[in-house]
Order: sequence, then C-alpha cells, then structure tokens
Amino acid sequence: MSELVHLIEVEEIPERTAAQPNSDKHKLKLGIHLAESKHLRKLLGVALYSELMLSVQTGSGEDMALAKLASSEELKNMLCQWALVEAWPSLLVHITEAGLTVKNGKDVSTSADANQTEAALEGHINTATFFSSELTAWMIEHKADYPSYRPPTVAAYSTMPVGGIDLD
Repeated sequence: MSELVHLIEVEEIPERTAAQPNSDKHKLKLGIHLAESKHLRKLLGVALYSELMLSVQTGSGEDMALAKLASSEELKNMLCQWALVEAWPSLLVHITEAGLTVKNGKDVSTSADANQTEAALEGHINTATFFSSELTAWMIEHKADYPSYRPPTVAAYSTMPVGGIDLD
C-alpha cells in the first residue's frame, strides 16, 4: 500500500510555525493529515478538496489552477499552523495520572503550568484561524479559477479545548 502524499512536508512546520525543529516527525505527520481532512476540507468544500487531493495523490499537475492552489503560500501557512494545533496534545504535553507534564530534554519531564499551556495552545489556534482567513481571502480572490469552490457558510472554526479534543 502506498503512502498518502500531503500538501506540506513535516519539515515545513517548524519553518512556518513556532514548532521546535526537533519536534516528533511522526506526530507532526498525523497533525498534517488532520489539518488537511478537518480544516482544509471545511474551508475549500468537499468537491474542490477532493479534486485537489486527487491531483496531489496521482501526481497529475495538469490542472494549473490546482497546482497553483497546492503551492500557494496561503495554503501552506494555513496547513502548517493547523498541523501544529492538531499535533499539540501529543508533542510535548503529556497528561498522566501524576498530572500535566512537559518534556524537558530526552527522557525527563517536568510539571507544566496548565494556564500557560492553555494560553500557548490558544495562541496557536488564533494564528491558525488567522491563516485560515488568509486562505479564504485568497480563494475568494481567485474563485474564477475554481468553479467547484464553495466558501464555508457557517463559522468554520471554534476554539478547541485544552487537550485538542474537538467534539464537533
């Protein structure tokens, strides 16, 4: 079975976000998948999202408009931010029976201030929401190139609780 191709690479996340360069690549990769399937699909609409992902999976760069969208800074920035948000609960923060801990070095954990952790996540969500609005503005500006684009009709994003569990 072949591996899914994504619109961004794991290495782009630390370049475009506040993520540490040595963040767990496996966890960030899972964050990319969730960013694409949850946030990008909601923003583009199912039809355009499906067209874009099919184009990326098959490697057919024949549709210049889809290639332009896939390589746009707006899309890449938005996906990197949401990938960090989606991976956040499992990156450095761990909730155990002993409470909330944060990795400090390779194998050492220290207690974390829950309020600071929540504030940091909220900041990442706000940044991701900003980049989502930037991509939406870009899509509206270029909507003539994307006949299947359907802008979101309801509030696309809400704040996510600490721990990243989204029950919507």
